Amino acid sequence: NHAFYQEAVTLLNTIPLDINHAALMLFVMQHNYRGLYQENSKGEFTTHFNWETKRTNTNKIKESLFNLHHFFNTHEVVFESIDVFELVEKYDERDTFIYLDPPYAKSKIQYHKGTRSFIYTDTHEELIEICNKQYNYVMYSNNFDETLCHHFEAHTSFERGKIKADSKLPTKEILGIKCNLGAYTPIVEILEIDTTSYAPINNTIDKSSLATQSHVA
Repeated sequence: NHAFYQEAVTLLNTIPLDINHAALMLFVMQHNYRGLYQENSKGEFTTHFNWETKRTNTNKIKESLFNLHHFFNTHEVVFESIDVFELVEKYDERDTFIYLDPPYAKSKIQYHKGTRSFIYTDTHEELIEICNKQYNYVMYSNNFDETLCHHFEAHTSFERGKIKADSKLPTKEILGIKCNLGAYTPIVEILEIDTTSYAPINNTIDKSSLATQSHVA
């Protein structure tokens, strides 16, 4: 099984982005370690095989794909694969909510060569400040660093736990926000919005319900 998984990963890293690539991605994400997506500096998928993988429920995966397909196509979802600094320059509407989950600060991992390194805290600070000036609603999570705290209207810290018992990697994270909810919908109402699951795309959808679903998005 391990050899078959490695063969699938090798193929995933060499074939073009087509339906075969998508099928391989579904397979390796079901059989890798904790469902993590990791790349090396060449942009190749590198997550290890999960030796404790349970039996895969293909019907559940199919249902999930239909639900996601329906959501993406009824809410005008756009996927981008560009540098984050280009992204915030491209989408500059003030009433945007942006959630930032960049690579961990002070980590030894660098995702792609030639891009701005998030190993350094000042890169994080630069991105946060640009977003704070440009958007009304900003949320950010990363390794906890005292220097980041003053960039937010409110923040909290928490322990995420260790992946391995003997790990020496930092486990404290920060979650910071900038928001202007006071002038808009009370936070209690936002938390009480109906989050009913989406039906598969081949089912009949009641158009009157889409207004509520759009509100959820």
